[in-house]
Amino acid sequence: MIASIAIKEASPTDTDQILVLMDEVFSKQQYFASTRSRESWNWKYEKNVFGKPIHIVATSDERIVGFRSFWPWDFVCRGQVLKAYQPVDTVVHPDYQGQGLFARMNTIAVKKAIELRIDLLFNFSNQNSLPGNLKLGWNYVAKLPWLVKPLRPFHLLKTLKNKEKAIPVELEEKYRITPEMCDELLERESFDGLLRTRQSKEFLWWRYGENLFFKYGALQVTEGRKKLSAIFEVNEKGTRREMIIVDILGSSELIKKLFKELIIVAKSMNVDFMTTIMTNGYEMEKLIFLGFMKVRKKNLVALPLNLSLENKAISIDKWRIVGGMHDSI
Repeated sequence: MIASIAIKEASPTDTDQILVLMDEVFSKQQYFASTRSRESWNWKYEKNVFGKPIHIVATSDERIVGFRSFWPWDFVCRGQVLKAYQPVDTVVHPDYQGQGLFARMNTIAVKKAIELRIDLLFNFSNQNSLPGNLKLGWNYVAKLPWLVKPLRPFHLLKTLKNKEKAIPVELEEKYRITPEMCDELLERESFDGLLRTRQSKEFLWWRYGENLFFKYGALQVTEGRKKLSAIFEVNEKGTRREMIIVDILGSSELIKKLFKELIIVAKSMNVDFMTTIMTNGYEMEKLIFLGFMKVRKKNLVALPLNLSLENKAISIDKWRIVGGMHDSI
């Protein structure tokens, strides 16, 4: 059956079939109550400020049975812009799983990335996809800790078995992200040698202001000329509420002050727990002092295509990781 399945770059006319396939496969297993639409597709792929994606499909008798996308992302390191892709929305129809389609689609996508002279591929693999990525030559970088702070532990315990899908909570107007706010959120260009997302007001507005599902907000603290901002979302899963801090921008020295304010905001919204991904040792130490605990972990894998990045890309202390780099939060 493998020989009868064609692997190729997707065309614009494939979009509707791809959306149907993703909804069919993802709807039962996904955490959030989001659906795939043309509008969300256009936001994610057509409006991406970092460029055009690579879309690969597997077809059987003109029916799309597999899809893998490489989502464009820009990093900057010591002033140098690095072009990257992150695999997202990988899906294979249940009737065609176990036939090597994931590997075949990945091979074509990587070849296209090389043709485009992309510097780096990276991915947040779960335990199920990690072995496949490693088998295909990706480098294991590290387990990324999610830090969690319970705010209403007894209520949280009662809701752990809740099977409802999570939905975003509308935030007060003072927290909502506006185009004008994006200018204020921008952090100064850093030359610390870390691989970090290339920031611009256009990026912040696209990623957090124009998102069609999540309702992001922002909070900023200052001290003299220093400032530190957090971008966050609050979601509701049945009667349980969570706050996810998806991005942190600015001076790390104010991390404790910032999270003290976030805790106040979270409590005012009856949030049961707060969570964020953290790789900076200094910031992590301050959050643990405030009662955050290391709970869940996510795997970071990378495939440097630019040989000058080979050592940097496989060392976690050379990355600045935030939750907003992930496409599904």
